[in-house]
Amino acid sequence: MTLNQQIRLIQAINFVLFLYGIWYLTQTDNWLAWFITAQIMAVIIAVLGGNVVLHRMVSHRAFKTWPWLEKILLTISVYTTIGSPLSFSAFHRYHHTHSDKIDDNHSPYQHNADGTRTFSYWRAFKITIGAWDQPPINPRIVADLARDPYIRFLHHHYFKILLLPLIVLALINPLLVVYAYSWPMIQGLI
Repeated sequence: MTLNQQIRLIQAINFVLFLYGIWYLTQTDNWLAWFITAQIMAVIIAVLGGNVVLHRMVSHRAFKTWPWLEKILLTISVYTTIGSPLSFSAFHRYHHTHSDKIDDNHSPYQHNADGTRTFSYWRAFKITIGAWDQPPINPRIVADLARDPYIRFLHHHYFKILLLPLIVLALINPLLVVYAYSWPMIQGLI
């Protein structure tokens, strides 16, 4: 199973937990507390971890911060469940070098033999569920990131770093996994 397939499997499990979380909110008296927890965590995981850290700080190198804060932010980004900072950046940088061209598998456009392109609902659906074909990406596209020991550490231990705190949360209260992880992660994907 490839890294992308493993990540997609975790995302599918999270979607089921997300649906359970919605059902649970309709059945409980303390729905507001769980909803607020989920929204606070969504800002931390989806907005901070995904948009700010993975997209701006790592992929585009739009800003730098203190080394200790960078490590904390990079660790938070793991919980977006869209790949390690290294793998996400490789795919994202590849996407930007081929945006809406024939090699961009993250584009919903179908390129026709006559040189035109048309919007493809099937390709858009595949992108939405993460079922696109992963192209071979030249590692040089993230050579600057691969030199960082902490980014390499997060890449090599991605699933351990992702799952260990979730196990701890589940031992404390299984609903913490739903509202402090699954719900926010899904909101980041939507």
